[in-house]
Amino acid sequence: MKKTLTLTLLLFLLLTNSLFADKIDVTLRDFASIVATQNKVNILIQQDVEDDKIVFLVGNKNDSIYLPAFKKMLYLKGLDFKKEKDFYYIEKFPEPEPEPEPEPEPEVIIENVFFSITLKNIVLEDVENLLKLYEAKYSYIKSTNTIVFSCKPEHLKKIEKEILALDVSSQQVKFKLTILETNINDLKDRGVNLSSYMQSVEKQSDTSASGTSSDVSEIQSFTYFLSLITMPYTAGTNVVENSKKGFYAVLKYLNENGFTEIKNSPVLTAKSHSEAIFSSGQNIPYLVQSSSFQSATSTKNDSYQYKDVGLKVVIKPQIINDDVNFDLSLILEDLISNTSSLTPTVAKKELKSSYVLKKGELLVLSGINKESILAHSSGVPLLEDIPLLGNLFKYTSETKTSSIITITIEVI
Repeated sequence: MKKTLTLTLLLFLLLTNSLFADKIDVTLRDFASIVATQNKVNILIQQDVEDDKIVFLVGNKNDSIYLPAFKKMLYLKGLDFKKEKDFYYIEKFPEPEPEPEPEPEPEVIIENVFFSITLKNIVLEDVENLLKLYEAKYSYIKSTNTIVFSCKPEHLKKIEKEILALDVSSQQVKFKLTILETNINDLKDRGVNLSSYMQSVEKQSDTSASGTSSDVSEIQSFTYFLSLITMPYTAGTNVVENSKKGFYAVLKYLNENGFTEIKNSPVLTAKSHSEAIFSSGQNIPYLVQSSSFQSATSTKNDSYQYKDVGLKVVIKPQIINDDVNFDLSLILEDLISNTSSLTPTVAKKELKSSYVLKKGELLVLSGINKESILAHSSGVPLLEDIPLLGNLFKYTSETKTSSIITITIEVI
């Protein structure tokens, strides 16, 4: 009864005050009482709802405005104003449940694609290098000259285009090799003949001074070539650019007069980026193991290996327009002891270099020294086989020879 009287008095004061002012300054619970009285509704407020002080400015004297204003005020304070059958109740909005983190999208794995190309030419090495750049897996089918590979889809068009650009016929080039051996001992013994020949050439050069310039140039080239072969240390260059006629004339003279022997003169054909090999020599046995057993009978076992001894030339060209770039590998092995020995001694010389020649030019490699010792034995038949005394009827000698190997390489 007392509480009802208080609310009635409060309502009366508020209504009286509203005749003179447009502001209501009360707590939340008091304002709820005013709304309930004015709108004749029942309002339930949870105990944990804070009783904050509020200010309501009234511009419309209509009593029905209090209810929606009250609802909006609650909403702004984070409170929910809900209606049941016969009453309203106020409660806090439930805390929003945290939104679940979105599951990461599964990583899309792009599968490699498989492709095959049948090549028209032998360009496997170039295609392999290309596929390695794209980290593609590949296999080569030799019988059909087909390359099968797997790669990323975005790389397929580029790889296919570049393979087709590589699949062209390789250029070929011919090399004419001439291997010469000049005996230094003979050259010294017959130096007078060679000197007189050189002097005759020089005289021809002097007497031809009044002749055509081509004659003078040819004789001077002749002298130069002779020096290049017999005295390579006096030559300034080893590439013959113009006249080869004089060079081959010198070779003919030296060969016919026994100064120089033409050992081999092969012609090698090589594709661009492919090796051409020439070798000349002999296959000699080496004693690698010897064992003997003594029992009722004596047994001896010897094991041999065979080794190629001589000259080996490997040329690998790369053709670019009129230029022929080539890698040259030269290995020269010679016996320097008696070939009848079970463990012969071999001297080895090796040269690896790169050169550039135009078609028609000639490269002369000279100054490769070669030394060997040859043993020669002779004796009186039958008597030389007598134990101890047989040495009186034997004669053994060794001959040491020195020579210069000259190799010419011409691009034809």
